[in-house]
Amino acid sequence: MDPKLLSEVVMSTTRRARAEQLVADWMTTAVATVGPRATLREVVDAFRAMHVRHVCVVDASGRLVGIVAERDVSRVLPSAWQEDLTGAQARIMATSRAERFMTPTPLVTHAQLPLAAARKRMLYCSIGALPVLESGRLVGILTSADCLRARTQADPIHPPPARSSPAGMPAGSLSAVSSEARS
Repeated sequence: MDPKLLSEVVMSTTRRARAEQLVADWMTTAVATVGPRATLREVVDAFRAMHVRHVCVVDASGRLVGIVAERDVSRVLPSAWQEDLTGAQARIMATSRAERFMTPTPLVTHAQLPLAAARKRMLYCSIGALPVLESGRLVGILTSADCLRARTQADPIHPPPARSSPAGMPAGSLSAVSSEARS
């Protein structure tokens, strides 16, 4: 086959595959959540338990009211990620509530929207994650890592590596655990 024609076919196929992708195809459905009254300690524990960089804040009825990113935690207490805290740091961890340092009413997306539209929103708004809502209910989260995974798997010239776990981690060692830290 003519190399130029082959290139056009590959590009056309890639564009078509990208155009058909929806947020629902790539979002993460195991979402780390906490309640608005969760302490900084509970939020950090949710990050660690689920190996994530964003935790959604939901009220008692399950309605999304905010989102906490790792950087939000670091602004409250840069040493929050350390195991050995001083007495004052431990008090901050025990008394700071998610409702005080979360981003309220975060930008969101919907499961049936095109992935490309959500990806652009994340890029233009400089955010790393979009909670995914369906009928006002939190059903997932779309992260920058999900978008990179989608882009890598849509590239027929450069297929994704066979290994899906982070370097140094045994395959399948990152299992999702739902957070029960709702208040």
